[in-house]
Amino acid sequence: MKTFLAICFLLLGVAACGPAEPKINIEQSEAHYRLGVEFAQYQLFKNALEELDLAIKFNPGNAKIYRKKGLIHFGMQDYDRARELFEKTLTLDPNDTQAYVNLGMVNYSQGKKEEARKEWEKAIALIPGDNDSKPLNNIGNLLKEEKKYPEAMEYYQKALQQEPGNSTYLDNLGDTFRLLGQLDRAEETLKESLKFNAQGMMTHFNLGMVYKDRNQPGQALKSFEDSLKINPLYAGAYYRIAEIQLSKNDKAAASAAIKKALETEPENKDYQELLSRIGTS
Repeated sequence: MKTFLAICFLLLGVAACGPAEPKINIEQSEAHYRLGVEFAQYQLFKNALEELDLAIKFNPGNAKIYRKKGLIHFGMQDYDRARELFEKTLTLDPNDTQAYVNLGMVNYSQGKKEEARKEWEKAIALIPGDNDSKPLNNIGNLLKEEKKYPEAMEYYQKALQQEPGNSTYLDNLGDTFRLLGQLDRAEETLKESLKFNAQGMMTHFNLGMVYKDRNQPGQALKSFEDSLKINPLYAGAYYRIAEIQLSKNDKAAASAAIKKALETEPENKDYQELLSRIGTS
């Protein structure tokens, strides 16, 4: 019996001497969090995740750290792990609107569009009166993809009511006006977007599409070229330039433009077909 008790006390002693749980240290956690965010900004994802793990170690109940980790995994296209982290965020803070927005983005990226919309609708309904412009814009994008343009416009306009100067929302609204054939309103809205962000690559491109639809090739070319000044690898702009140059019977310029598009997207069937047309026309 004495031997048994001695063993029990020994085991208790070993347990007591084991590694202690780290104490909560909010200041140290925040320092690691800030460093993790900085690493993430430079796309040093491995270092960022290491720092965020340390931030969690010193403050495991802080929901925003898990959300930031989820965003990094999302950026790495590790969608399953990102989902786990956003769900963990919501376990700790059920009112984290951004976590619902992020979960929607995970679903959207995995092709689960209906599930994505449900998450964004949860974000909108969660806290009355808060800024829901992101999920509103995202639902607008879904409706635009489905060619439900009037409904999409309603969501973009609601997003703009909450963030009137958001160039992305204005760009989306302007392009939707174009798709509805309302070219004057499209031009006006896209130019308004450029007032807030002159470096909006897609806005310049979409403005080029307005001019192309109006049969104003000179202005269209300028807008497409402006978009390429911002992103010289945007294949879509080279494709549209090639179309315009071919319509002007400038085969050399058309060929040069479509070959630039194919450098970025060599498997694109539309680009391949246009190059073939240029060669046989």
